[in-house]
Amino acid sequence: MSVTIQRAVDRFLSWKLPLAFAPDCHITFDHDKALGGTWPSGTNLLHAGQAREMIEHLLGVEPGQETDFGCALLALKAGKRVARKGWNGVGMFVYYVPPASYKAQTGAAKEHFGNEAMVPYNAYFAIKNVNESVSTWVPSVNDCLAEDWVVLE
Repeated sequence: MSVTIQRAVDRFLSWKLPLAFAPDCHITFDHDKALGGTWPSGTNLLHAGQAREMIEHLLGVEPGQETDFGCALLALKAGKRVARKGWNGVGMFVYYVPPASYKAQTGAAKEHFGNEAMVPYNAYFAIKNVNESVSTWVPSVNDCLAEDWVVLE
């Protein structure tokens, strides 16, 4: 789960309810007694998983819904695949590759790190191309400003 979404869930569930809140399901709450004690926070309607789903919905990270790059980035960090509706290539999508280590593959890597060394790689975005190959991907300014991003199922 994205750190941003988790932070939003935590903040939502710790939010101090306003004075005029009205509990559901005929639950009674004595405002006068509560003022001297602990004031309720969050909600009695959602658990953390449901709150996360609600926040993902608010941020527009549901599959198939068009969104901006900010929400697409949240979806990428949550492990989802994204694509732009405006892309001409059929079946193209972007995904996030977390940091990892891989066995040295090239002469340059073997020379620097050692023949059997595990080479540390930073996180990056990868794009699945039309020809079924995968490349590293860096968004253009147009990609960052576009609002036709879609989270894939």
